[in-house]
Amino acid sequence: MTISLEPLENRFVMTADWDTYEKILEAVGDRPVKVTYDNGRLELMSPSYDHEKGKTALGALLESILVHLDLEFDAGGSTTFKEKALQRGLEPDECYWIANASEFEGAWNSERDPYPDLAIEVEVSRSVLDRMGILAALGVREVWRLDRDGSLLCYQLGPDQTYQKSETSAILPTVRLAEVEKLVKLGQEQKLSTVLREFRRTILDVVGE
Repeated sequence: MTISLEPLENRFVMTADWDTYEKILEAVGDRPVKVTYDNGRLELMSPSYDHEKGKTALGALLESILVHLDLEFDAGGSTTFKEKALQRGLEPDECYWIANASEFEGAWNSERDPYPDLAIEVEVSRSVLDRMGILAALGVREVWRLDRDGSLLCYQLGPDQTYQKSETSAILPTVRLAEVEKLVKLGQEQKLSTVLREFRRTILDVVGE
């Protein structure tokens, strides 16, 4: 099976069974194409530069915050997470084990390891499929979502297994998300090095210590 997409952020949606989803994942391999599956519907997306710039800036800031707070964590990038029983699967833009880092042994195995507890999602153009619903079904505790207008939104998983918007992070309660948002917006106009230097200069405003 051969799959090719234009280098811009294009989307292609089709109906497919689970076996077809698995075959497409294999065919895509390590190419920069995201494959999302939700109960018989499959979406292929090639990320744009704006999408990748946003998620890289937010990911770099989050990792800098975690290091500053001296927290144990591990990163999974855009690892494919899927559950046949749920008929759902996706690659988050970025993902992290933080609160549950001690339970993760590396080389993620669905039968042994927990799913990440924090994911980053960038919505430069809205996905046709319900990616937030898939993350919720997989039990990802918190999502930081960067919307197309540059807003940084935090969602926490509730007892009903749906996300509720929150002004603060449950995993990183001292972090001021509004300050993180300012830095990510700066990253839309400046180099990543400038953003990280500005974080270092304003670090106490960001982490709330």
